[in-house]
Amino acid sequence: MKIFTLIAFIMMITSFTIKAQEGGTMDQFKINLLTPGIGYEKKLGTKGTLDLTATGYFSWVGSDTYIKPSIDIGYRYYYNILRRESRGRNIKGNSASFLIASIGYTHRNITKSKYLYNTNPIGFDCKLQWGIRRTFNWFYLEGKAGGCKQWWHHTDLNITTQEPIGFLGELTIGFLIQ
Repeated sequence: MKIFTLIAFIMMITSFTIKAQEGGTMDQFKINLLTPGIGYEKKLGTKGTLDLTATGYFSWVGSDTYIKPSIDIGYRYYYNILRRESRGRNIKGNSASFLIASIGYTHRNITKSKYLYNTNPIGFDCKLQWGIRRTFNWFYLEGKAGGCKQWWHHTDLNITTQEPIGFLGELTIGFLIQ
């Protein structure tokens, strides 16, 4: 019941804060639902933003639950936002296609586990992705796809492993507060 009250409260607040946007990108605060977390985009020009996101990744292996906090920082280039605006399309909440280059840090598992030996590394990653965001009043849907290079440092073993460059797809659903 508390979660539904919180979601209703956030929806009520954000429905009054979305305002008209002109001239490209804008500053905005984001609340993510699928991967619980928060984010902030700071306008750096008519087509660019600095994107800072903090999330918590959840996974289950058998009876163990893993929660790994993560932080990402990146530059988003909204290459078609001015064209969308000139055609009269919705650009509220930076509703456009973009390219993003980002780096990230994933902390070790913060829950107790009987498998800490193999499942408790610290991670670093570099990502280059293409994405699209669509905003519907206070609600947004965002998809990203691209390449990712990861490094994992196993502190208990004092070794660092690398993952080959791989494909990464992300889907984000959340609320915007501007």
